[in-house]
Amino acid sequence: MSASPWAMAVLLYFSSLPIVFILGGPLFMAFRYFHLIRWWSATASGLVVCALIAAYLRHPGPVQPSDLLYVLTGACTGLAFWAIWRRGC
Repeated sequence: MSASPWAMAVLLYFSSLPIVFILGGPLFMAFRYFHLIRWWSATASGLVVCALIAAYLRHPGPVQPSDLLYVLTGACTGLAFWAIWRRGC
């Protein structure tokens, strides 16, 4: 019996939340201090953080081309964060 997609989404959301605060929080504070919060900086930082996570999850093996999905998801997440932050929601 498999889990429903909604249950899996909730599980993944709550398990990734601490990682987002630990890695994304300091980046946001540093970019905010230097007035560098732009769409490109949010996208690039999301991309880099997720690339590091993908490399960590594959360690000690090599990074696979399928890990590109992690990197693209991180870039889109950074861009979505910027859009929400910019809007002031």
